[in-house]
Amino acid sequence: MAELERDSAPMRLLRAMDDLGAKGRTDVNVELEPEVLARAELPLDSDILDPAMEWLLREGALRPNYAMDGVAARVGGGRRYGIHFNITEHGFDLLNIHPNV
Repeated sequence: MAELERDSAPMRLLRAMDDLGAKGRTDVNVELEPEVLARAELPLDSDILDPAMEWLLREGALRPNYAMDGVAARVGGGRRYGIHFNITEHGFDLLNIHPNV
């Protein structure tokens, strides 16, 4: 089970980012909010989270949104869980290829 959980983690995370934020749009900023992590069943301290994020970035499914990181730093407020992203067209293609994850 642990291997299956590790293998499906990137797609679970991408799906949660889409379901709770992007909703099929590449121009919508998404971030690693607690709700996203909970939906993906990945606690912030999980040893699976970093490899999943690295895979999504390396694969080109996510694009960092550094401009939003600057806005978040200036506005302050609640704790930020990672940097901001946009899901790419390739990321949405992956979600369509793996609809059951």
